Amino acid sequence: AHHRQREPCAKGVILRTGLSLPMVGSSLVFSLSIACFAFMEPTLSKFYDDEYDLSVNSTGLLMGGMALVYALSCPGAGYLADRFPKVLLMVPGMLLSGLVLLFLGPPSFVGGSSNTHMYISFVCLMVLGIPSAFGGAPAQPLLLELMSGNGTVGVMVATVWGSVAIAGGSMLGPMLGSSLTASYGFPQACTYFGAIQMVAAVLYGGMMVVTGSLRKQQEHLAEDRIQ
Repeated sequence: AHHRQREPCAKGVILRTGLSLPMVGSSLVFSLSIACFAFMEPTLSKFYDDEYDLSVNSTGLLMGGMALVYALSCPGAGYLADRFPKVLLMVPGMLLSGLVLLFLGPPSFVGGSSNTHMYISFVCLMVLGIPSAFGGAPAQPLLLELMSGNGTVGVMVATVWGSVAIAGGSMLGPMLGSSLTASYGFPQACTYFGAIQMVAAVLYGGMMVVTGSLRKQQEHLAEDRIQ
């Protein structure tokens, strides 16, 4: 009987934690970081073909290079995520990702010839993998950390949120990217995604400070170092 009295309370704690502002906010920025990759899938090849007469194969190699840079950057992001609060990696990563996206088009105010614009875009595409790794790779471990202390159910809730974020970003990115590109062109779509990413980073960082989640992460890391 005593166990039955505690069980609803435990479920209530798990529910409140799973639907808390840090949990929902972390899932949303995780989804956004994926969307900022995924929006290029249906749009980048056509833009490079129209603007720089680049073949589909060449665009595929460039996107593969970006994915490779991302993959090589993830271990470094994971190493630092074990030693510093994950929010302090995610927020700068999102800000830098947004900044790189602003120049991926590149925007109209960037001077120079068409070849100059092409090389700027290529460099931005390659570099994008680095801050994206720091903005997105610590997200799933952070969700698990936010649900720590809630046992197997907590792990399941964090996993569900992570899966929803991945699926949502993979769906939202191409849909929104195609719509923005059709309406305003690819460079402007990059500018919008970059601006959204940077604003989200500032709001997310502020939210994690106000809710005390950043302080809890710092305390948790301090306890791990003592142990």
